[in-house]
Amino acid sequence: MAHFVERVMGSRLVGKFSNKLKSLDLYDNVTLNKVLVLSLVRYLVYFSQYLCIMYFLGVTVSFINMCAGISSIYLIQTGIPLPAFLSVLARGELAIKIWSGPGVDQMTALVATFGLWFINLIIPSLIGLVILMDFDIKNILKKINKDAFFPKIVIIVIFSLVLIGSSAFSNKENNNSPFTHYDVCHMSNATFQTGERLVYKLYYNWKLVWIPAGEVVFTVQDSKTHYEIKAIGKTYPAYEHIFKVNDYFYSKIDKNTLFPSNFVRIVEEGNYRVYDSISFDQSRNIALSFHGTSKTKTRTQLHHFDQCMQDMVSNLYYMRNISTDGLKKGDHLGVKMFFDKEVFPINVAYIGKEKKDIKSLGTFNTLKLVPDVVEGNVFKKGDYMTLWVSDDKNHLPLMIESPVSVGSIKAVLLSHNGLKHSLDSKIND
Repeated sequence: MAHFVERVMGSRLVGKFSNKLKSLDLYDNVTLNKVLVLSLVRYLVYFSQYLCIMYFLGVTVSFINMCAGISSIYLIQTGIPLPAFLSVLARGELAIKIWSGPGVDQMTALVATFGLWFINLIIPSLIGLVILMDFDIKNILKKINKDAFFPKIVIIVIFSLVLIGSSAFSNKENNNSPFTHYDVCHMSNATFQTGERLVYKLYYNWKLVWIPAGEVVFTVQDSKTHYEIKAIGKTYPAYEHIFKVNDYFYSKIDKNTLFPSNFVRIVEEGNYRVYDSISFDQSRNIALSFHGTSKTKTRTQLHHFDQCMQDMVSNLYYMRNISTDGLKKGDHLGVKMFFDKEVFPINVAYIGKEKKDIKSLGTFNTLKLVPDVVEGNVFKKGDYMTLWVSDDKNHLPLMIESPVSVGSIKAVLLSHNGLKHSLDSKIND
């Protein structure tokens, strides 16, 4: 090989590289041909990637010019003896120079070049890092699901909505009695309306890894004297081979009082099944529950309360209608709801006001709350969550975070429709 190159290019021109070229003589032709083929395949893969990215970005340069530009970039890059961290910058400058001729704008040239670098270097590096750190995503997600990961995050979203209005429990004239200024068994609706639809995207987070797991959708429908509220939580198809969830929550709420007459919960989580139906008699402070694995396999139980009682879905719409005026940092708030055959008391700490960036929605003025939850079937000892609520008449939870045994879970408001009031808490850029 070295002798052939010397004959073609001249001994003086390749003299300094002669020893390196002679090292090729240590390998047989079959091995060299394999290396040549693999190198060609590698080049074609990178070439095709670059070509696809350019077309994806809408570049209208002719195919011949495109091929010439890409080939020139790779050829020049190969001959630049720079360390890796400097070659990244050199690639950008080189791409701008090459593509300026055919009329490609600088931003497109940079996006194509660094996009290719990200695909072939950053993503494989992250995958390798995950492997080296023994990050077994499937086993971790199974462990999380043993701690009721998806059911918990669905309930966290609902609980968080419930806790929005509870900030009114402590105000300037009200220290210990949260129900001093209004009738606990009656609330007028001034916050939501028929047709409201809220969609939350649910994530699992471990260190730098964010995994979208599913969505929860809340809807409000009209039923003459009642509102019919539904909350449906489902995993994304990509997650279902690990753990499939299809949860359904329903509450029928009196329009005059915002208290429920019926509540239904249907849980399908892997092989786990729960059916829970509750009929409330608010005038007598009792509830009849039908609890079991399915609608045809339930046990009936009568429950007595010392006051009118909310379910976990109706409570959120009731609480959203309580004024948050007079809120002070450090106030501790209290709320109760009937769920899973027992009354859940929850204590909430008001942390203060905060500007918060919400993915895809923008920046908002928010109220930051940290509820303590009661240990039980859904939450374990030490569980807590943080939520950011829109500081306006809607009192919408914008983002919710809660830790689990490995990592944390997060719910982010993805979209909203049919709000009664405009989102005045949003900060316009």
